[in-house]
Amino acid sequence: MSQKRRIVVIGLGSIGRRHARLLIGRDDLKVEVCDGSPDTLERVSQELEISTTFDNFQQVLDSQPEMVVIATPHHLHADMTIESLQ
Repeated sequence: MSQKRRIVVIGLGSIGRRHARLLIGRDDLKVEVCDGSPDTLERVSQELEISTTFDNFQQVLDSQPEMVVIATPHHLHADMTIESLQ
């Protein structure tokens, strides 16, 4: 199999957790997560056995992932999408 592609789920509320849980079942993806709450980030990464985590969006951008899932509150979607695409 070819190398796994990196995807970062940004925001670990109920929707973000659901996306992360479904994505880790795929053999072609390396799932990473990002959330501003240290407690949430630790709990979800342990629960889903995800080793690469970020505690802020800029760290995600600096790491240059191939894909992102933006699961933050809706008022943040447009700006985060534009920044991710740049």
